[in-house]
Amino acid sequence: MIFTTVTYSETTAGVTCVIQLVDYAAQSRSWLAAAGAPGSQGTCSITSTAVTPSASSSSSTQYCVHGSFRAVLPDSSGSTTDAVTLTSSF
Repeated sequence: MIFTTVTYSETTAGVTCVIQLVDYAAQSRSWLAAAGAPGSQGTCSITSTAVTPSASSSSSTQYCVHGSFRAVLPDSSGSTTDAVTLTSSF
């Protein structure tokens, strides 16, 4: 199997991502990325860099997807000066 690294983001046709982060201590304070949706704000992207077999049986194979995720969430007022950036590798 040949695998090509692929990235999907809010600019990719048909992609919608909604991520909300709420301050536990002050729940009226929150950050939101709603990219590719009505009222869009913030950005998000997910990149797949590899797919490897992780388990198999006589009838099926399970795969593990590797890559990264990144989102920039403006605060609830839409301000980017107090934005939160989330990143993750998998």
